Amino acid sequence: MVGATLGEARADALQGKRLYLDAARLAGTPDSCVDCHGGLPGGAFGIGAAANAPDLIMSAIDSVPDMTPFRDRLGAQDCVDLAAYIGDPLVPSPAVALVAPDGRVLDHIDLGEVELGSQARVVFRLANPGQLPLALTGASTITGRDAAELELSSTCALPSVIAPGGGCDFTLDFRPAGGAGPRLARFAVDHDWVRSPAALAVLGTAVPAAANDGDADATDEAGDSDGIAGARDGACDGGAGGSPVGALLVLARRRRRRPQRGAAARGPTGPGRMAAPTCGR
Repeated sequence: MVGATLGEARADALQGKRLYLDAARLAGTPDSCVDCHGGLPGGAFGIGAAANAPDLIMSAIDSVPDMTPFRDRLGAQDCVDLAAYIGDPLVPSPAVALVAPDGRVLDHIDLGEVELGSQARVVFRLANPGQLPLALTGASTITGRDAAELELSSTCALPSVIAPGGGCDFTLDFRPAGGAGPRLARFAVDHDWVRSPAALAVLGTAVPAAANDGDADATDEAGDSDGIAGARDGACDGGAGGSPVGALLVLARRRRRRPQRGAAARGPTGPGRMAAPTCGR
């Protein structure tokens, strides 16, 4: 009876790919197929033998101890679709990637050190490197302990369908308040492909503001024992260094104020680049 059902079912390799990569979320299975067998083509544990052979998948679910948790969660049509995908692992599909402006894939957003009372800005992109359109199914969100210090805006208006090779941008403004210390939040956006939502941890550190003008001038004058005053030309002595991060730090400073420590990249995932601070007013 099962064999007849499998034989009559219409195969859908794209749906099979969706299940293979995301069965845990879609069907409530303990794991997804990819978690044990790895990506296709070339998956482990003889998965290639199930190409276009749904009966073999059903038999494995019924007899292999590690697959018994899939019983009653994957039905006959699911097995047909999985077998079709294993037989056609390059079936066109959407894809999801959160990337820096230069195209580097992000696994988190690190805002670096930002002075209390100042602001850092990060721009990143949700891209569709797949061959089919990707639909956004819900608004993007910032949640978590320090979400109140973050403001999110986006060009990804709903409803939004991202064409193959396309994308839309997110802008995240960080304005630390309260005390110094680490900050933590979570960015997420819902979509219609596997492992939705696409999400990233957002990390940063609030640091005390630099000393004010009066303190700096008083210290210079008190320590000028040879009568040579320190240079007071009001020039900007440079922005914060660090690797490119996709952040824009905006801070007006008066003369002789120490440079602000802005957002700095943490590893290869920090997006974009740092803009120099402005000088004087």
